[in-house]
Amino acid sequence: MTMTILKVNGQMVEVTAEPNTPLIWILREQLGLVATKYGCDKGSCGACSIHVNGELIRSCVFPLSAVNQDDQIMTVDGISQSKYLDTNQKPHRAVVSA
Repeated sequence: MTMTILKVNGQMVEVTAEPNTPLIWILREQLGLVATKYGCDKGSCGACSIHVNGELIRSCVFPLSAVNQDDQIMTVDGISQSKYLDTNQKPHRAVVSA
């Protein structure tokens, strides 16, 4: 097990996991960020999509070892809490209320 510091949704967090652990399990199980969903486990359905440094990635096939401490990780949980999210727009209300 390796202790790693990550920046997730604007907050520095400490996690402990094997380097080959897919990021989805760290987000969901250690950090409680359950809006990122588990789907196909192959990176093709998109349910586990997150942004790393603004790039869309599939967290079910993205290992902890691929993340650097400076990387900015943004999940659906973080987007729903963002000060930039306009919750008065109908599509956003549907996502936030789900």
